[in-house]
Amino acid sequence: PPNSKMLAGGAAVHVFGLASSAAAAGSPAGDRHAALAALAATPGAVGAASLHLHDLPEQAGHVALAPVLARLAELGCNEVHLEAGARLNAAFIAADLVDEYLCYLAPKLIGPGRPLAELPTLPDLAQAPTLVFHDVQPVGPDLRILARPAGRLLDRTRAKP
Repeated sequence: PPNSKMLAGGAAVHVFGLASSAAAAGSPAGDRHAALAALAATPGAVGAASLHLHDLPEQAGHVALAPVLARLAELGCNEVHLEAGARLNAAFIAADLVDEYLCYLAPKLIGPGRPLAELPTLPDLAQAPTLVFHDVQPVGPDLRILARPAGRLLDRTRAKP
């Protein structure tokens, strides 16, 4: 939202969204985009050092994720931490854009909980992506688990979309 605290932090802010949402005048997304565009066009209008809007192509009605990561790499960002809901997590996994999984496991049984990722049911276990545990450490009573997709080397010397 245009009154977000994120815009008052004094740092550069980059907002990524669908070009089709921006064009939808009168819709909530279109109205937010128009308000953000007005702020971006007015130097000093927000507490952010600068506000940049990035209109992205869509893929099945959602932001195409690979172009977001490519743009972030162009901006010098070589590490992205994703803390998201089950749908966005599933989209990154399905697009094969996850290099590393960092999960915390607490020794508590609290009921059904929430899914990590809303992935489709696989017809065969052989089709399941395989992860390799690279580190497992206790953190107090919890476990910190670091896993990576099998066969993927993590190259931290260059940004990867």
